[in-house]
Amino acid sequence: MDWFFVQDFQPVPIGSIYLLEGDEAHHLARVLRVKPGEKTQLFDGIGNLAAGEVVHVRKTQVEILIEDKQYVPPPALQVRVAVSFPKGDRLHWMMEKLTELGVDRVVPLTCQRSVAEAGAHKRDRLEKQVIAACKQSQRAWLLQIDPPQLLTEFLLKGGDWAMDPGYFLDPAADTPLGVAGRVESRPRTITVFIGPEGGWTDEERQLAQASGVNSARLATPILRIETAAIASATLVKHQIALWKTLDDE
Repeated sequence: MDWFFVQDFQPVPIGSIYLLEGDEAHHLARVLRVKPGEKTQLFDGIGNLAAGEVVHVRKTQVEILIEDKQYVPPPALQVRVAVSFPKGDRLHWMMEKLTELGVDRVVPLTCQRSVAEAGAHKRDRLEKQVIAACKQSQRAWLLQIDPPQLLTEFLLKGGDWAMDPGYFLDPAADTPLGVAGRVESRPRTITVFIGPEGGWTDEERQLAQASGVNSARLATPILRIETAAIASATLVKHQIALWKTLDDE
C-alpha cells in the first residue's frame, strides 16, 4: 500500500471522503495511475495515519474513502544527529538514509571548519526529501530539521548531557561508540555529534568535554561526514533495540 503525505486530515471521520490535491494527488493519479477500488495510506508526519480506498480519480484530485484511522505515538527515546553538513548530493543522501533509519532530529551545526550552510532554499529541498523517505520507509513521524546552530551554542543549550547523553565523534577518542547493555534509567534523547571534514578544533574538543559530552570513536578511523552519520545512527538505534529486548525479558 503506497503512502501519501497530507498536512492535516484529522477532521475527516471514518466513512467520509478525503479530497487529496496538489503534488501528492498528481503522483497518485498521473504517475502511479491508481484506479478506483485500490487502497492507499495517508499520513501527516506527526503520527496520524488514515487508510482508505480510492473512489474517484481526476488529474489534480483524488477522492479517498477513509476506512480506518490510527495514531502512532512518537518514540520514547529520541535519536538526534548534530552534524556539520557535507556539500551537494552527499547531504541529500545522508538525510534520506537518516530518515530511513528512524533518526528523529537533525541539527545543522556550524563549526570552525564547516564548509556548507543550511540556507532556506536548501532546507525546503531537504524537507521534501524527508517526506519522500518517510513514504518509502513508511514511518509515521517526519524527521525534524532544526534551525542551524553554532556548535558552541548547541553545547550550552542542547540539553542536560548528564541525563540525555551526547557522543562527540572523534577519531582520536579512546572509547568506541556504544552504551552499556543494561542501565538503571533510560535517557529521553541520545545525541551524536559529527564534525566537518576538516575535523574538530582543539577548542571545540575542550568545549565538548567541559559541557559533559562524551568523546567516542567509530571502528573505522576516518569516515566522510555522511558515512559517519549513518554508521553512528545505526549503532545507536541498535542499542535502543537491545534495551527494548532487555526490558522484555
